[in-house]
Amino acid sequence: MSAPTPTATDPTADSSGSDPSGGSDHRVSVEVPVMGTVGHVVLLGAGAPPIGEVVDRIEALEASWSRFRPSAELTLLGAGN
Repeated sequence: MSAPTPTATDPTADSSGSDPSGGSDHRVSVEVPVMGTVGHVVLLGAGAPPIGEVVDRIEALEASWSRFRPSAELTLLGAGN
């Protein structure tokens, strides 16, 4: 089962204001299917990590936590492996 692709709810930078360092505010928001629900991730500021890195980390964590994926650490633990 391949990891789901996030849906961007606001894929463009929001330059409606300024941050204290003088740069433009950046806001990126995505919804990521995770653990049987939808996680909503909001990144703010020019120093925020790339959204792809954050989504990749969430997907990696979900892959190890899932009890429905045969290769998940939790599934293997439950099977006594």
